Amino acid sequence: FPVTINDDWIELIAGKDPDMEYIKDVSINNSMVVIHSMEKVHYDLLNSKFDNIRFHSLISSFDLAKTTHGNQMELIFFNRDIYLALYKEEQLQLLNSYQFQTPEDVLYVLLDICEKYTIDKDELNIFPEGFIVPESAIIRLLDQYFPHIHWPADALKENQHIHKDIPKQTVQFLERILHCVS
Repeated sequence: FPVTINDDWIELIAGKDPDMEYIKDVSINNSMVVIHSMEKVHYDLLNSKFDNIRFHSLISSFDLAKTTHGNQMELIFFNRDIYLALYKEEQLQLLNSYQFQTPEDVLYVLLDICEKYTIDKDELNIFPEGFIVPESAIIRLLDQYFPHIHWPADALKENQHIHKDIPKQTVQFLERILHCVS
């Protein structure tokens, strides 16, 4: 049933910090409402510079209507955040974001999720994108624990980047952002 998300709901879910602006966002296919926040000073600055600006969370960029196969985890790496969609037996289980400082933080989050959702890490297909490359310390560590990390076809070919030096998984991530703002 549709739920109207008002300020009382936002305060109940996210708390209320006077230095933060809380924003409601609807996903690409209108299947969920996402509540996210940003520092009020940044919110006010952007609103003062752009007319009719709308804010979207990267969580909203996940296409929840697409078909998945088996157990699957989509990861978007952006700055020190991971945006994650977890599917177990083709059913969405988790949609969340996590902050990290080290590759071990990322590993801990993924292993903890596997344990909480009783998913065998050896049967989980992971699809990373965003600002991450196969040679990164994070991916080298994850490779030791997760045998099924899938990259876009061109991402693993040496010197096969589109737009000169931009890896395909980063271009896919940028396309997500453009889809949100178009």
